Amino acid sequence: MILDSHLRHLECLGAEIGVLDSAIAGRALENSDAILLMTLTGIDYPGAMLIASEIGDIHRFPSPKQLVSWIGLCPSLHQSGNTLTMGRMKKDSNGRVRWVLVQAARIAA
Repeated sequence: MILDSHLRHLECLGAEIGVLDSAIAGRALENSDAILLMTLTGIDYPGAMLIASEIGDIHRFPSPKQLVSWIGLCPSLHQSGNTLTMGRMKKDSNGRVRWVLVQAARIAA
C-alpha cells in the first residue's frame, strides 16, 4: 500500500512538472531575450528564462566585463610583485546564472 501510494505521488508530481514546463516554455516564447538566449547551444526554455530574469535589464551593466564579473565567470587574480596567479571562479556572485552557463558549456563541449 505504501509503495502504491508513493507511485501515485510520483505520477502526480510528474504531471505537475509537465504543466510547469509548458508554462515556462510559453513565457519563454513571449520573451525576446529568452528567444535570443535559446539560440546558444545548451540553453533551453528554463535556462533562458532563469538567465533573462536574473540579469533583467542588460543596460544596467556598463560593460561586458562587469556582467561577466557579476555572474562569476571571471577567475580570481592573486598578484604579488612579479608573481601572477589565476585562481578559481568567484563564489560570491550569482550562482544560478553561473551554474546554467557552465552546464550549457559542458553540453556544447
